[in-house]
Amino acid sequence: MTGKTHLAFGMAVTMLATSPSTISETVMCLGVASIGSVISDIDVSTSKSRKNLNKILIIITVSVILLALAELIFKIGIVKEISKNSNVMRVIIGIMAMLMICMFGKNCPHRSFMHSILGLVLLTVSAYIILPEFALYMAISVISHIFLDMFNKKRIKLFYPLKKPAIAFRLCSAGGIADYILFRVSGLILAVELIIKITGFLK
Repeated sequence: MTGKTHLAFGMAVTMLATSPSTISETVMCLGVASIGSVISDIDVSTSKSRKNLNKILIIITVSVILLALAELIFKIGIVKEISKNSNVMRVIIGIMAMLMICMFGKNCPHRSFMHSILGLVLLTVSAYIILPEFALYMAISVISHIFLDMFNKKRIKLFYPLKKPAIAFRLCSAGGIADYILFRVSGLILAVELIIKITGFLK
């Protein structure tokens, strides 16, 4: 699937699955889900995919900046949550762990480590170290990415470092009609979810 489909699907599914009840939780959910839904594709290797990698890095950077701005301008409570359930050292360790995972994954074959149960667990643990509330958002969004890629034509090594079994249902391809429809439907669901949340917060 294309990056925009992974992004829309991952955010919509994570919102549905976790049902954040406050503005702070909603912003954290969307921020972490936007990262988790695309981070698995940091292992792309072809020249065309390198362009997609740049888009992924942009999405991650923008997500972090928006989270910081939301906290700075609207005081939504992210710093308060970190102060209550984490500390500066944990945040630094968690971010360093995630960067190390990404550096390792970036040099692995596409759809191997970063699309595996091992990669999922390590990313979730690193998110948990940063802030426990981040873990579920990260896990669900990464799972959404892996789940969608199972339906593509290229196999994923779900049980990496084992080479087999590698999974590919071969039902759709990136940029195909299924990808297009899923992006539109996911985007619509996400928009409806946000409208409902915003309406609820304004009451």
